Amino acid sequence: GSVGNLTLRALESFELFDVALVDALVSQEIRALIPLTCKVVDVSKKKGFHSKNQDEINALLVQYAKEGLVVGRLKGGDPSLFGRLGEEKAILAKNGIDCVVINGITSALRACSVAGIVPTIRDVSKGVTIVSAHLKETLFNDDWVVFLKQPRHTVIVLMAHSFAGKIQDAIAKAGIDASLPAAFV
Repeated sequence: GSVGNLTLRALESFELFDVALVDALVSQEIRALIPLTCKVVDVSKKKGFHSKNQDEINALLVQYAKEGLVVGRLKGGDPSLFGRLGEEKAILAKNGIDCVVINGITSALRACSVAGIVPTIRDVSKGVTIVSAHLKETLFNDDWVVFLKQPRHTVIVLMAHSFAGKIQDAIAKAGIDASLPAAFV
């Protein structure tokens, strides 16, 4: 959410918007950069609270675009990683609406940088897998736990905070050494 993580291309696009549909992970700092002439619609989703569900957000995207307005969909991080970008692009395409995606900086890698963690180090980690602990609604995803058994491989788990206990249980059940180096950022 830091304004320092906002790309120049994203910032430049703000000037084009007639309407901005803004997620919860977009900080007040970044929201303050949206021109006053732009209508801002809060479409925040937080665990247990959705100001708009995905179908409503999709409908707003289509409605505003069909009115001839330039619509910005502001999200935190990179919308191509668990950000419902595919769903939103599909509904726009179905309605004959062109879109441009400006990727942000993914929290998966930014959090590592902030914490001083290098996810790939020669002869230590030969690859990275980015997964989500969270499925639709409140469902826990543990399909990725087997990746922890791969030698010299880093696994980055997003949306894991509320599942910390379940993650510990899944790791123990899979027979993974509890002393495997890990960080919770």
